[in-house]
Amino acid sequence: MPVPFFRRCSAALLISLLLACPAALRADPARTIGALGRIQPADGVIELGASAGETIDAVLVTAGAKVTAGQPLVRFADRGFAELELRMAKNALRETEETNPPTLRSRELALRQATSNHALAKERLERYTALNESAISPPELEQRKQQAESATNQLEEAKAALTGTLSRTANSLERATIQLTVAQKRFDALTLPSPIAGTVLEVSGSSGARAGAFNIKLADTSRMVVLAEVFEGELGRLRTGARCEVKHDALGEAAVTGRVTQIGRIVSGTGKVAQVWVELDKPEPADRFIGMEVNVTIKP
Repeated sequence: MPVPFFRRCSAALLISLLLACPAALRADPARTIGALGRIQPADGVIELGASAGETIDAVLVTAGAKVTAGQPLVRFADRGFAELELRMAKNALRETEETNPPTLRSRELALRQATSNHALAKERLERYTALNESAISPPELEQRKQQAESATNQLEEAKAALTGTLSRTANSLERATIQLTVAQKRFDALTLPSPIAGTVLEVSGSSGARAGAFNIKLADTSRMVVLAEVFEGELGRLRTGARCEVKHDALGEAAVTGRVTQIGRIVSGTGKVAQVWVELDKPEPADRFIGMEVNVTIKP
């Protein structure tokens, strides 16, 4: 059957358009990429809790508080007893440090005296034995030999006493230092410090709560990002540094701006999307809406 005239014309027109304007069917490289994302701190959210068996004595911060690294967030029960142990350990170390130096000084003085006595007795014996044999009295010679031998024994005893005192002093200081370290660790373990400088996002639990019923979430909100999910068909058009706009009614009428800092390398098998990190130019007001879903417009 002959092909109708209008169908032949339509086919010819379509072919001519394809040959003349092939770019008409290709995607516009300038068009934006849309995606959904969630607001989160650049370094994530840190979640802290109590160890098994611990009881909360006092929560020292509230949601929204700014904290510094190492600042106590929670005080656990039995802290009073641990504080007493720590004080006793400090006193013991101080007493050891104050008691040992006088003992050491007396041992050192005794050694110097014994060294001097030994040198003198040895010199007297040598001078006497150097005399003419006719001038030497056997009783006097024997006496000087005994004095030199006694001085040698006293010198060895002084050396041993000083060595023993040094060893005992070192051991005493080491024991006192170890006891203080253990007491300090036990005391520190009864306080939960903040691992970072940041903002307390949420506090669940209060005084008297036990492990499992207590939780603190905190984060550094000075850098905020949106973790967006971009369809795999658009990934080839993405580049780091691309400007972005983030919108949500809670963020106000003006779009929050940012840029692409990282493009994920894994595409999910079900959603056919990859994660893209958009760092916001400034943290406000996104830092008040962590976890909120927002609309993201990326300009390739």
